[in-house]
Amino acid sequence: LQRDNKQLKKKCDRLEEEKELWAEEKERLEEENERLGQKNERLEEENERLAQDKQRSKRNISAIVTLALCAEQEAGNGGTTVATGTSSTMRDVTMQTNNNSDAT
Repeated sequence: LQRDNKQLKKKCDRLEEEKELWAEEKERLEEENERLGQKNERLEEENERLAQDKQRSKRNISAIVTLALCAEQEAGNGGTTVATGTSSTMRDVTMQTNNNSDAT
């Protein structure tokens, strides 16, 4: 009976040590999970910022293309932009571009 008690005591001690190791591992994993959650939040914020930058770039490219087309049309009109209203179109596009940039 004493021998059985000693064996059970050793087994209990081993299980207690193992329990402590698992508790340490659990704590380590919880800390890593917290760190990864914070990193994920930062990446989501960065992703949102990049999406906004992408939209702003698309609007800017569109405005530049429109301005280039207006300038090309102006050049083709031989300086008659006041009569055709192209200059006001360019002014409108420029104002719209500035307003879009302010909004983001």
